[in-house]
Amino acid sequence: MADTLVDEEKFGVFASPANPAVHLFYKLVPCSSGAATAKDVIVLSNSLTADVTIWNEFVAAFKDDYTLLLYDQRFHGSSPAAPAYDYDKGTTFDELAADVRDLLDHLGIARVRALVGLSMGSTTAVVFAAAYPDRVDRIVVAGTGLRSAPNAKSAEDPFEQRIALARDQGMAVLADATIERWFPVPAGGADFKQEQAERVREIRAVAAGTSLGAFVASVRALQAFDLTASLDKIVGDGRAADVLLVAGELDGPLPAAMGGMADKWGLRLEVVGGCGHIVNVQAADRFNALVRSFIE
Repeated sequence: MADTLVDEEKFGVFASPANPAVHLFYKLVPCSSGAATAKDVIVLSNSLTADVTIWNEFVAAFKDDYTLLLYDQRFHGSSPAAPAYDYDKGTTFDELAADVRDLLDHLGIARVRALVGLSMGSTTAVVFAAAYPDRVDRIVVAGTGLRSAPNAKSAEDPFEQRIALARDQGMAVLADATIERWFPVPAGGADFKQEQAERVREIRAVAAGTSLGAFVASVRALQAFDLTASLDKIVGDGRAADVLLVAGELDGPLPAAMGGMADKWGLRLEVVGGCGHIVNVQAADRFNALVRSFIE
């Protein structure tokens, strides 16, 4: 397998070799200049109830210098539904990391410069880097905790409550609540949802258009993960410097949780002030600057 210079934008859907019922949509954006880094690939991995458009600001900032590979998580966005799939059983982060490996194999990409993940995409990034260390130089981990909540799958589990809301009232109602949680208003600051109303409407529309099955299948992964072994492996291999943790200051318990991860494993953590979970959108310029300085 050899890395090749991509000279035109490519779109496609490919079937998972491990599970032919699973098909993933991808978009390969070639570097738009003759930069020395043009062959360097950055993979972007989405959050729950998002699609490749969650990275619009990132693509605009990096397309002149890098080749960008975006994909929709299983059953999200343009990754189609699988009629025979057991959505309630759901998926795992081992499977989601294998999806990235299989996508790289499908495109003939041996190694990437960085895997940048948001929310569940960042959990995928950690598992991928531990399982396939020869395929990625660096990972950016934006907005994940160390492990699932101890009350996962109980009536008190917020994810179970969100599943119930979506089942009872529909994904559009869940999308409204999600947007409020994703884009909090900083004390004394401006409301991003008002300042960038059209952009937020786009993101909400994708969330509302996500199927209940896609949501549930991904939640099952989020209810059953623990990154301890993966981080032990990465750091044990001497790669602590290849991990950047990023948290939005207003993203609930995650800044503290990620602080604990940084302390335990000696990882770099950047907390971006005044923003919530979707730090790559709400604080796009600051997020992009952090990523650029980290990978270059």
